Parts: sequence; structure tokens; C-alpha cells
Amino acid sequence: MSQEKGISVIVFFLSAIVVGIFGAFIYHQFFSKTASLEDNNFVKTGNLVKDNPGLEAGSWYLVYDIPGSSAVNKKLVFDEKSVCFESCSELIQGERVVIKGIEKDGIVLVRDLDVFEESLINDNGPIIIEWDAAIDYLKNCEVRKAFQNHDREVYLTLTDGREMYCVQPEIDDILKKIEEYKSVCGKVPLATE
Repeated sequence: MSQEKGISVIVFFLSAIVVGIFGAFIYHQFFSKTASLEDNNFVKTGNLVKDNPGLEAGSWYLVYDIPGSSAVNKKLVFDEKSVCFESCSELIQGERVVIKGIEKDGIVLVRDLDVFEESLINDNGPIIIEWDAAIDYLKNCEVRKAFQNHDREVYLTLTDGREMYCVQPEIDDILKKIEEYKSVCGKVPLATE
């Protein structure tokens, strides 16, 4: 009888461990926003191209500018987790888009692809900019205040009243940059979520 009780206790503890591991997996996959956001290391605005000379035939690429250099292109890869503005299978050559994803070895695994609409750059909302442009605004002392949230999103209010939006590479990168230019530009208030 005592041996059966010991086996029951062992089975109970093993079952509890399996349930705990399964629960952690489910939480990570479906409820943990932080885990998936940390993987995204690429946010760029550019144009979609396919079958251009010098690029792999049949593959989609994002072509975008980097200040001070020539245009850059990154091959785009789509999987079941990719979300596109309409359908990832109905992309349009030359369409201006904003892509968030995971870059590795010059290839971007797309996580989110949105059309860059003019409504994103009018008085109805902030202007979407690249992280490098946000740094330039800070360097030039054009930022009146800033806000960051846990999704690495940064909102800047410029001295002329315009609002800018970008995604920083890592949480608190904006804080580090504000501190870096503090001696030149003075203190820029930063609110956090």
C-alpha cells in the first residue's frame, strides 16, 4: 500500500511539472507580447520590388534609403505569422510600405506589413519616421518632449509642434540618446508607460 502511495505522489508531481511547462508554453506563445516584440529588430519604410535586375527572381524585396548612402534592399520572407495589409500573396510592385520584422543575414522575416498612407503624415496623427531620423531630431535640438511605451514605440513632439513616431531598437534607447545630447540641447522631458 505504501509503495502505491509513493507512486501516486510521483505521478502527481510529474503531472504538475508537465502542466506547468505546457502552461508556460501557451502563455509565451499567445499572451506574452514582450517576447514576440523583442524579436523584431527591423522597422523600415520603403518600396516593394520583385524581379528587379540583380535580385533573386520571384522574391519580394524592400528597397529603402539610408541617409548618406545609396538605396538598400532586403529580401522579404513571409510565413504563417506574417500579417499584411490585405494579403501577403497579393502584394503590389512599387507599393510604399512600412515593414516590421526580424532581420538576419540581410533577409527580413516579415511580421507586419502595412501600406504607407498619406493619412499617416497629416494632422490626424504622428509622422512615421525611422529611428535614425529620430536621433537626428534629438541631435539638432528639435525635440520638445518624448514618450515611450513597453512596445518600444517612441512618440516625439518637436519644437514646431509636429509629432513623430518610430520604434526604437531596444527599450530605453531614447532615454540614452536624450542623455547623450542633454549637454547641447538641455533636458527633454520623457514620459514612459
